[in-house]
Amino acid sequence: MCSCRAFQTYGLPCGHAIAAINITEFDPYDYCNECFDSERYQDTYAEVVHTTLDRTQWHESLEPLVTILPPLTKRPPERPRTRRTDRELKSGLRYKCTRCRQLGHNRRSCKEPPVVRPNLDESAIGPSALTLRRSGVPCQAPFFA
Repeated sequence: MCSCRAFQTYGLPCGHAIAAINITEFDPYDYCNECFDSERYQDTYAEVVHTTLDRTQWHESLEPLVTILPPLTKRPPERPRTRRTDRELKSGLRYKCTRCRQLGHNRRSCKEPPVVRPNLDESAIGPSALTLRRSGVPCQAPFFA
């Protein structure tokens, strides 16, 4: 017997059982199930199996037919997908583009040019808002790093 239960299930010694059998200096083939012997294998295919040519030669079974259904499954523990319906789309769910500020699409699918913002007034904000600094040197134009 082995704790992995492969030895009991399949009738062949698993790696654990073979290691234990080798320590005791016995032959691992002695511990294999007898159905795996070559003599049993040859006996299985010793008789001739005749083929049937059509369905009329089949034997009728007296047992009733059993319909096998798929196994019952549980729903996976994920959050289910949500699908938007036309009713939800018509009920006021609207996209507003952050690029051109129009309704009906988003920034990713926008084909319009971006809206140019008006220039900032120095008197409203103050002189320090218009001055950008890069490495301690004031500059008036935007820079790209």
